[in-house]
Amino acid sequence: DLIPLVISEVVRRHDDRLARKQAEKALRKSRQLLDETQHIARLGGWEYNPETGEYSWTDVVYEIYEVEKDFVPTPERERTFYLPAYRQTMEETFSDAVQTGKSWNVILEMVTAKGHQRWVRSIGKVSRKAGHTVKLFGTLQDITERKKMEAELLRAKKIEATGTLAAGIAHDFNNLLFIILGNLMMGKESLDPGHPALAFLQKAETASLKARDLTRKFVRFSSGAEPVRKRFHPLPFLEDILKMSLGGSNIRHTLSAPENLRHMEIDRNQMHQVIYNIIENAKQAMPEGGTLSVSIENMPLSADRNNEPALQEGGEYIRISFRDQGRGIAESDLPNVFDPYFSTQDRGSQKGMGLGLTIAYSTVKSHDGHMEIHSAPGEGTEVVLYLPALPSLPPEPQPPGRETRPVSSKPLSSRKTKRILVMDDEEMVRGLARTMLNRLGYDQVGLAPHGDDAIHQYVQAREKGNPFDLVILDLTVKGGKGGQETIRILRDMAPEIRAVVASGYLSETEEGLPEQAGFDAALSKPYTLKQLRDILEKLMGEE
Repeated sequence: DLIPLVISEVVRRHDDRLARKQAEKALRKSRQLLDETQHIARLGGWEYNPETGEYSWTDVVYEIYEVEKDFVPTPERERTFYLPAYRQTMEETFSDAVQTGKSWNVILEMVTAKGHQRWVRSIGKVSRKAGHTVKLFGTLQDITERKKMEAELLRAKKIEATGTLAAGIAHDFNNLLFIILGNLMMGKESLDPGHPALAFLQKAETASLKARDLTRKFVRFSSGAEPVRKRFHPLPFLEDILKMSLGGSNIRHTLSAPENLRHMEIDRNQMHQVIYNIIENAKQAMPEGGTLSVSIENMPLSADRNNEPALQEGGEYIRISFRDQGRGIAESDLPNVFDPYFSTQDRGSQKGMGLGLTIAYSTVKSHDGHMEIHSAPGEGTEVVLYLPALPSLPPEPQPPGRETRPVSSKPLSSRKTKRILVMDDEEMVRGLARTMLNRLGYDQVGLAPHGDDAIHQYVQAREKGNPFDLVILDLTVKGGKGGQETIRILRDMAPEIRAVVASGYLSETEEGLPEQAGFDAALSKPYTLKQLRDILEKLMGEE
């Protein structure tokens, strides 16, 4: 009778040992999974006994503060990691929790033992017995990445809002500028050389051209046009811009790059403007002169540098650094330097930073890159660009000048007098355009306020055997067809017609791409008499 009982007990004990081993294995696996997930989430735990002063951290908390495991934590030592404003918050939070048992959930800014600035979320709970606190426990999570992403999103919203505003005013403002600039030019043309009024008109014209350049920045900023990318080697590209931008100034420059520097694929015009804006800011930061140090390097984004949400971990980048010797920027102002017209000075005492860095930031983002600024008062400023790198193959040969749509080879009418039709919704713009064309020798000029009237006039002239040879169409008009719809209809009737788009919405980049909308050339308002003459000579010249 004992044998079955002994066997049963042996089996039970075996099953217990097996179950215990399985439970221990499952517990180890669970702890391992918990540890891994805590490391991924950058989430650590802590526990504090206010009676004994015993304070314990999990491994992740040590990693967040960047201290070794032999570091002995105390609330007082922990508070030294935090910036002064948050240090007081921590002290008051701990004290209130011990006295009242109140839990907390706060976001704090701190600096690690190795000097890295981080944001953390501290969540604390309280355990109380007999009316007094016996234990505080909770979590500490590194939320630096989330804060950076929130800052990126906020900056993007600011830039989008400014772009919307810019787009809203650009067209009307450019029409007004065209009227002002055009009449100034016509006034100068009407005066004899040496007339005392010429100097005043010239100054007004110069100011109008500067205003035109400003509105073009707004247009480029608001358009969000995709970059037209081509392969370039960074070194000669940067050398040309540095020589052109710093020539004749009191700023010296150095340029360093490795021999195996890789190529990048960029929109040459857009990136030229980015670098020009950076150099201009450096020049303004060093009014007494100095050195601008520029370095280029290949930059594979390793796993230990994944703190930039805009960059792809494991990606290959070209890192371009511009370091000046200026007065530097305060740490509190650094998050705002990409905001439109941000200035650290009171309004009126010094110029703001304008749109230069805002446009540069947007342009670099559109190239799938990243832009950051490092600075401190008295230590100068470093602007860093990260642009995607390409394999180091020989660059494609670049033809000189801008690529444009070839002008139609079909000859114009043999009539000596050419007829031009101008469509614009602003009466003063139409009148000024006719005056400018008359001054250039084109006496037969038709005027239309919108596309429907332009088409009607063109059909009538064609039926009478005296068609228009060229049309100048505003891109966007009120109360009728715009330029793009109008040219499609006209092209169907007369494929040989020469067409120019004129708009206050065009940026310098888009001026070179009129063929995408069916035009032979483009004029960005306000345009000058010379620009109009050059376009007409190209399109209306005798064959």
